[in-house]
Amino acid sequence: MVCEMYAEPKDMPVLRHFRLERVAEGVYAAIAIEGAGAMGNAAIVDLGDSTLVLDTMLTPQAADDLRAAAEQLTGRLVRYVLNTHFHGDHVQGNQVFADAVIVATRRTRELMAERTLHDIERGQAHPEKGAEQLRKQEEELAGEQDEARKRALAADLATWRLFDAALPALRLPLPTLTFDTSIVLQGAQRRVEFLTIGGGHTHSDAFLYLPDDHVAVMGDLLFVKSHPWMGDGDPEEWIRILDHVETLDLRTLVPGHGPVGTLEDCARVRQYIRDSLAAVRDAMRAGTSADELIRQPVPTAYAAWDGSETYRWNMRFLHGYLSSTGESEAGED
Repeated sequence: MVCEMYAEPKDMPVLRHFRLERVAEGVYAAIAIEGAGAMGNAAIVDLGDSTLVLDTMLTPQAADDLRAAAEQLTGRLVRYVLNTHFHGDHVQGNQVFADAVIVATRRTRELMAERTLHDIERGQAHPEKGAEQLRKQEEELAGEQDEARKRALAADLATWRLFDAALPALRLPLPTLTFDTSIVLQGAQRRVEFLTIGGGHTHSDAFLYLPDDHVAVMGDLLFVKSHPWMGDGDPEEWIRILDHVETLDLRTLVPGHGPVGTLEDCARVRQYIRDSLAAVRDAMRAGTSADELIRQPVPTAYAAWDGSETYRWNMRFLHGYLSSTGESEAGED
C-alpha cells in the first residue's frame, strides 16, 4: 500500500478530530478519531490550481479543522466539496464550506433535502429528544462490564455530545452542482473523476477516482476493519458496485470508516455482505425469527471488526429485506 503518515509542519493547526495520512503526493486521507466529533472519514486533494475536499464529517467543529488543514496543506481556499452520500456523518460539516461548489449525485441531493435536513430540523425543534438519547447512552455505558464494549460506548457518547452541542446552530447547504453518472474535474496537476454506478450503502453512492495516483476515495461503499452499515441500501447492488471497483487500477482505497486500505479490503466487504445474506437466508429457511437472529454471535471471521452492534442491526435489516423481496429461498451467485 502506497501510504505514509503525514508529518505536520510546525504551523499546522492542532488536529483534534482526525489524523492525516498522505496517500499520494497532494492527496490526504483525514481519518476520523473516535469520540472526537468527526465520525466519518474525509479526504483532501490538491488539484494544482484548486483544492478539493471529499465529505465534511459529522460536526461543523470537525469540518473547521478539515478546512484549516486543507488550506494549510495546499495554500489555497477550498473550491470544491464532494458529498459521497446523504448520511449526516459525511455532510453535516457542509456549512463550513458554504462558499465552495458542493457536488453530489442528483439523488443524493434529493435525499439530503428529504432526510438529512429533515432530521436536523426535527432535532432542533425537539432538543429534549437528543437529551433523552444521551441519557440512555450514559446509562448503557454505566452498566456495561465488557471493557472493549465500554470503550466503544464512551467514544460514541463523546461524539454525540459534541453533535448535540453543535445542533442548535447547524445548517445544511445542499449541493449546487449535481450529476447522474460522473463529473470530471481537471486541475493543473491532476484529473479526478467523481462517479456513481448505483446505490449500495444508500440509494445513491459516489466515489472519487484518481486514475494517475491509483487511488479511490470510497465514502461508505468501503469500511475497513469495521462492520458496514446496510440499513439504507441494497446489499446485492453493493456487491455489484464493489465488483466494478475491483476492475479499476487501484493500489490505495480511502474508506468512509476505518484506516486506509487496499482492494483486498474491498473484497472483504463484498464477502461480508455475501456471508451475511447467506446466513440470513439459512436462518429464514430454518424458521428463525429476526429477534432470534440478532441474538446469534458475530461470525469468527468478523468478530474483531469494530462496531459489532452493527452486525446485529444488519441481520435484522437483511431479514426484512429478504422477506420484502421474496428472495429468502434464492441461492447465492
